[in-house]
Amino acid sequence: MPLILYMLLLLLLSLIPADESLPVLFVADLRPEWQNLMHIPAYLFLALIWLECSGSPAASAVFFYACGYGIINEFLQILIPGRFFSLSDMLLNSAGVSAGILIHRYYIAGNRKNKKVITI
Repeated sequence: MPLILYMLLLLLLSLIPADESLPVLFVADLRPEWQNLMHIPAYLFLALIWLECSGSPAASAVFFYACGYGIINEFLQILIPGRFFSLSDMLLNSAGVSAGILIHRYYIAGNRKNKKVITI
């Protein structure tokens, strides 16, 4: 359930029209370079949540599906006023997914494997 909720949140944030009449979100006040960099942590957390919620799937499957979600999200933005399709956003999404998989593999899952159970 957390995965679906997070995916819905990403979708809703990605599909907000870029219209001057809408209330300003904190992201809208950022310079475009910083807005673009927000894709990395957003998709990093998507990969982490996906790996944690789905019971240790293959990292390649998470990469494929999470990046596919990002691609679909980019195409949907074509339909939204003031939003546009961006290859650089897709690359940043992929970088975030990759970072999330690496963090999960080497820090989260790695720490679970190295835990020693002491019995008395």
